[in-house]
Amino acid sequence: RDIVAHSGCDDPFEVDLKKIAYLARQRDQQVQESDDEQVPKVLNFTAAAFHESRCGSTLVANSMIAMDPAKHRAYSESAPPISAMKNVCGESFSLCSQEQAAKILQD
Repeated sequence: RDIVAHSGCDDPFEVDLKKIAYLARQRDQQVQESDDEQVPKVLNFTAAAFHESRCGSTLVANSMIAMDPAKHRAYSESAPPISAMKNVCGESFSLCSQEQAAKILQD
């Protein structure tokens, strides 16, 4: 349930998210240009469902996966997207436009 608490990582470290996003985009381009069927393909990320407790988000996530498992992913209580948003957009998410915030999640 809690990836960070169960990761066993006793020595956390910081990384340059901009560099990681750049490298990920380069890799995504290589994968998209590949004819190798064994290479994982990049999902076209178009939407995200964030949640609060008892709001129906699990129902939404499960419904999306049931409709088309190859095109949908669900991550329960995943801290990395929220951490990335807070680190770049600020604690109140006021330092980014909606477009900038969406780009962070796509990276």
